[in-house]
Amino acid sequence: MKFKITPGLILGILLLFILVSCGFGLLLSHLLKNIDTKWAAVLLAVIFIFAFIYDAIEKRKDKKQKAEYIETGRLLFAGYEDEFTDFYNLYLDSKRKFLSQNARLLKNQEAFDSKNLKAIEVLYLFAVSQNLVHMVDWRGEENEKEVETFIEGLIKQMQSWPNVSKLRAKTAESQQNDGRFIVDLFKCTDKDLKLTNRRLIFFELGWDAYVYTVVPAETFDVIKGKPRGFYGVSKLKK
Repeated sequence: MKFKITPGLILGILLLFILVSCGFGLLLSHLLKNIDTKWAAVLLAVIFIFAFIYDAIEKRKDKKQKAEYIETGRLLFAGYEDEFTDFYNLYLDSKRKFLSQNARLLKNQEAFDSKNLKAIEVLYLFAVSQNLVHMVDWRGEENEKEVETFIEGLIKQMQSWPNVSKLRAKTAESQQNDGRFIVDLFKCTDKDLKLTNRRLIFFELGWDAYVYTVVPAETFDVIKGKPRGFYGVSKLKK
């Protein structure tokens, strides 16, 4: 389920920030009063240097982590490697140009903070732009057999659904939008896809919905060891 930010939580974080800031300020003030000007200048210089180094390390770490998603995306979007690479590199090199060129795409994604796009969200945006991903509400499908329909359209061939068909046959329509059926449906779908050496893979976006696509089984195994942001049916819970 999506993490909810409540007014109480915001107030608590704000109060904690104020307390920590005041405590640090009092401690620094006490130290400065008890040492001479020379050592005070040295202390401030050391604090500034450490802050600068920490910020540089964090920025380098963040850039490295974001760059790791290029390989993941090229695996995930086989057949669209060049298009994805150009799309993602623009995000890395110039967020201003990326936002400008994809304004229409982002307009329909109200859940995203365009000023602070995450790497996994950029991969999702590319998938949406190429119709390579599908989303189902946590309660279940809006249309009958929409999961199978999307997958067959994606892989461009008919798929055998023995496990899915059995599940649908024994589950009343009134029970297919309770949030539990969709989990069973995805698990049965994954079983049927395994027969053709394919797997379901989900985007971890923190939404009250399942966002997924289909990849070869070998690709699924590789992506599991890549940067966080993806998971399989084994992590689905009712």
